[in-house]
Amino acid sequence: MKLKGKLRQLNSDIDVDELNEDVNNLPVDDDDLPVDDDASSDDDVPLARYRNYFGKNRFRWSSQAPVSRSRTLQHNIVCQPPGLKRNFRYVLNRNTVPIDIWELFFTDDMLEVIVKHTNEKIRKIRPNYQIQTCIQDLDVVELKAFIGMLYYTAIFKENHTHYTCWYSTDGTGREIYRCTMSKNRFETLLNCLRFDDASTRDERRSTDKAAPISELFDKLIQNCKEVCSIGSYTCIDEMLVGFRGRCSFKMYMPKKPNKYGLKIMGLTDAKNGYLADGYLYLGKDSDSQGLPVEYQRLNKPTQAVLRLISSIEGTHRNVTVDNWFTSVELMNILKQKQLTLVGTLKKIKGKYLLNFCLAVIGKLALRFLDSRLMQHWYLMYQSITKPCLFSPACITRQPSIHKNKSQK
Repeated sequence: MKLKGKLRQLNSDIDVDELNEDVNNLPVDDDDLPVDDDASSDDDVPLARYRNYFGKNRFRWSSQAPVSRSRTLQHNIVCQPPGLKRNFRYVLNRNTVPIDIWELFFTDDMLEVIVKHTNEKIRKIRPNYQIQTCIQDLDVVELKAFIGMLYYTAIFKENHTHYTCWYSTDGTGREIYRCTMSKNRFETLLNCLRFDDASTRDERRSTDKAAPISELFDKLIQNCKEVCSIGSYTCIDEMLVGFRGRCSFKMYMPKKPNKYGLKIMGLTDAKNGYLADGYLYLGKDSDSQGLPVEYQRLNKPTQAVLRLISSIEGTHRNVTVDNWFTSVELMNILKQKQLTLVGTLKKIKGKYLLNFCLAVIGKLALRFLDSRLMQHWYLMYQSITKPCLFSPACITRQPSIHKNKSQK
């Protein structure tokens, strides 16, 4: 009770003087921190004797930042500019329309694959129909019209209503649907749409659970990598694409808007949300797919990040993640790959439980590891009844404090 009373009396505003008074009473160790022998003399100065703080397992942190003589740290310089890559800049001109940008990602080759396998299904069921008008072969133009109708259903917020309501003539339907294609034709395409070769699907499913869609999905991700370059700040997280059909790797996530769907792990641009890389989550072993043998024993969240950053290694970009991914283990690996990390950590993770955290509730504590890998710990929650969240960052070495609380 005395501890709770003391915590309530602490001012939520960040005050460096009060912070210093709090941490001065904590157990410290004046041993020298490890110095990176490979560090460049232009970027770093060997660390002096700083005050050190320890976690439960004697994980050591420093209370002072190392001195740097350089204006911009080398690991923060990104040479590749964001935007369309040089081979695709010809698309942007005065006559550019949205369909031109769309075709960069959904190429005619991808549409031809859909047309080919859809027509195979149509020819298979054609003998069952007496009227052949709605069971004709599909072409690329009609496929684009079909996809455009699906876009319109999302724009009009009608993607959860039955398609028969779209064609109603009592004033509740929309004329654009009836002008595009008939209701029977739309129903036929909806039932016959295929994305892979059905004759070899069972064989491919033995090694790939997502065999019906993996070919086109991989091509889409590859186009996203080739068309556009992301900015200096990236974000890795999960997203749930709503889907309630039959699927062995369908996920249930009650906190998501759709709750049921396909889970996609994605690497995006932190500013505009552009998808730079991603993969379908097919189970517990899908995170380590394609990784070297030495990474197979790492934690699953770390494997997920390493699988997604393969296209941006060595570019000095920053990666932002949440507490499910963040670990010092991941920071060490990203440091070797010339990437930096910003993320949140739960206080209950034993390795990173700092012995000074309760003394700075409502304030900001800055802690550093060494001259190369620094941590900023922001205490986000003031309630001691909830897990405290910290935000470690290794993109800066300056112990700066933001006075604006909305920036936490």
